[in-house]
Amino acid sequence: MNSLEITITGFGIVNPVGVGATACAAAIRAGINQYADSPLQRSTGEPYKMALVPEQCLPELNSDDPASKSRSHGNALYRRMLQLGKVALTEACEAANITATIPIFLATPEQRCGRPFPALEPILKDLASEVDYPIDLLTSRVFPLGRAAGINAMEEAVSLLLTTPLESIIVGGVDSFLDVMLLSALDAEDRLTSNTTMRGFVPGEGAAFVVLQKTTEPGVIVGHPATSEEPGHYYSDEICLGDGLSRSVDGAVTNIKQPIQTVLCSMNGEPPHVKEWGTSQVRNSEAFGDNLDLQHPAECYGDLGAATAPTLLALSTLGLTKEYYQSPLLVWCASDYEQRGAVVISKNKESVNG
Repeated sequence: MNSLEITITGFGIVNPVGVGATACAAAIRAGINQYADSPLQRSTGEPYKMALVPEQCLPELNSDDPASKSRSHGNALYRRMLQLGKVALTEACEAANITATIPIFLATPEQRCGRPFPALEPILKDLASEVDYPIDLLTSRVFPLGRAAGINAMEEAVSLLLTTPLESIIVGGVDSFLDVMLLSALDAEDRLTSNTTMRGFVPGEGAAFVVLQKTTEPGVIVGHPATSEEPGHYYSDEICLGDGLSRSVDGAVTNIKQPIQTVLCSMNGEPPHVKEWGTSQVRNSEAFGDNLDLQHPAECYGDLGAATAPTLLALSTLGLTKEYYQSPLLVWCASDYEQRGAVVISKNKESVNG
């Protein structure tokens, strides 16, 4: 009798390089870059360089939903996140042929110093009201942990699927940097790419969702996600030694039967991410193949924030299915604050950790 596995049965993506997972994957493989001057400007008059989803690609929200109207009125960032989420969630549910009630574990942006959380639990109800699929709001959860939040969400989802009768869970993320106050704060920290700073990142936006299902059937199999915390994160006074990401990678690759061939990651152009990865790769060197294929798609679509991990998972699933990525594949993400996470996915169940 075949053992139960967690597989990815559907996914959806929207970000600056395309609407739909297939379009996004094709654009990234072609190296299409959507960085451009945005309508928002620095105090110097120089426009912020960003990667944005074209306005014509954003759907109308359901105007007859009072909850959505009350929370989105006067809050353009929240409304935009709902629009992005509606596109990607609809695609994922359609791809997985969702008919039974299903929960969502949603990654959302971190809280930044002196500012409120951009989105918490109410976004689940608002997002559910925007799609024609039955969402289990009672079981659904929000993970406001930034770039690595999707790995935290997947860790909780896999655990729940393996220990309860629940058959499927949607793991997703949504984020947007189209907020002048946020951009101004990041610019003051010298973190954004500009005419004078090339070692920063380009803010982006997007949403992505993957449908996890407990099954004995073959497919793209999800290993056990591993998460950790980095004491020396970007906003800490401690020196970053790469311990958090190293622990996450170590946990993700423990007991894999074959060396990792492909890595998709959240590196966005900032030097600290490169240093963390270098340390983690050295510490876990025995787990990686000789000709490792390292992919960092933010060079095409910008930094997607909390949408990063689900986007990488969906792109990885498509790449493994179409065989332009070699299996097993590691996805890792690092947030601005403490959170770090990694997970191995594979087409061969003998490759992932059991």
